[in-house]
Amino acid sequence: MDGHATPAKQMIAERTRFLNLNMDVFQSMIHRKLNRSAIILWITMLDNTPDWNFSASELQRRAGLSRQAYSTAIKELQDFGFSC
Repeated sequence: MDGHATPAKQMIAERTRFLNLNMDVFQSMIHRKLNRSAIILWITMLDNTPDWNFSASELQRRAGLSRQAYSTAIKELQDFGFSC
């Protein structure tokens, strides 16, 4: 081995950094007491990150939220600092 990371090791390292960053965000959300809908929506967004070619109503459907819960979640995420 020549000391360079293989593509698989690079991918694992990048994914680990991504997960660690998001764990910090998640813990901050819990600390600030964001509502359940906001956290569900955020997790749904993370789960669908590579596939952002869908509408807000599709995101709402994927998250399993009512219109009211979705609107509240978007507002909370914006207040938290996300650009939604």
